[in-house]
Amino acid sequence: MYARWYSTENYDDALARAEYYLNGDGVSLEYLRMALNDWDGFSEEATQYALDNCNANWNQQAITRALDMTRTGGGLSKPKVKQGLKTWYHFEEEQAEYAVNNAEIDWISQAQTYAHNAVNKEGAPEYTKESLMAEMIEFGFTEEEAEAGTDWMGL
Repeated sequence: MYARWYSTENYDDALARAEYYLNGDGVSLEYLRMALNDWDGFSEEATQYALDNCNANWNQQAITRALDMTRTGGGLSKPKVKQGLKTWYHFEEEQAEYAVNNAEIDWISQAQTYAHNAVNKEGAPEYTKESLMAEMIEFGFTEEEAEAGTDWMGL
């Protein structure tokens, strides 16, 4: 067990910890609740105080997380980012929708990364332009994005 620098019953400590999380890679209300209560051990009351007083902009938090997802994972379509925001990071539907529509994400570049990774993956099939485009469209890329990805790979 390690010593905590904060008291799990102290409301100001809970708020400070919430602000720490909010300055990271983008967290949702539910994710922040889990972090404070389950992981950091704050009481329900201290956690609720922090959530009520942290003044978070959940849409901006969703944008921050979406940008992080596309920087680190790469090759993600708009629907896959939206799904990830909701499923993995517990953002609400409206926040996830806002993020994918307002984050400055280059979806063509995401498609190019996907195409590159697919073609160069060990054991990958011999792709034709049509087969890779079909896979990319099934993954959620638009036809324009899929075509840009396959063109970039010279297919």
